[in-house]
Amino acid sequence: MQKLDQESPAELKKEIQAVREEVQEFARLADNAEQHPRRKNLRFRGLSVKPGENCKDVVLSFYRQALSAPLSDQDIEIAHLLPLRETNAP
Repeated sequence: MQKLDQESPAELKKEIQAVREEVQEFARLADNAEQHPRRKNLRFRGLSVKPGENCKDVVLSFYRQALSAPLSDQDIEIAHLLPLRETNAP
């Protein structure tokens, strides 16, 4: 790279565009890397898990009864509750 005072405006614009494209590509790769572990995740809303109940058992029961689909214990790696979001948050 030449010194900035020696580069023409056209060369600077070209270099800025190349850097922007590179940043966009890195952002896309970072997003893909972040989403990859979530590719098999499912979220169920409205399931009631009582204190002492196993969340995984509640999900299995719901899936089998409501969706009438075969599902084994080994099909679910882990199940856990997520905190509720406030409905009137800005």
